[in-house]
Amino acid sequence: MNDHIDRRFPGRLTAIHALALVDSAFRSALSDYEEICTWLAAHENPASRDPKEFERARRLIGELEDEILNQLGESREHSSTE
Repeated sequence: MNDHIDRRFPGRLTAIHALALVDSAFRSALSDYEEICTWLAAHENPASRDPKEFERARRLIGELEDEILNQLGESREHSSTE
């Protein structure tokens, strides 16, 4: 899959792979998640960036995590035990 998804959802990779095979909207959410995580990792430290950009990115990551978990039939509370 993708590095960020693999690290964030290690116990759910089989379910993620299975759903990604049949659901294009889910694949899109996974792609968006990977893209924003990659952007955040690459740009988190430069002082020239507006801190609000990072807040928006982190908020979007949380929303995408919720969406991924919802598609898997789970909630963030279940996810926090990983």
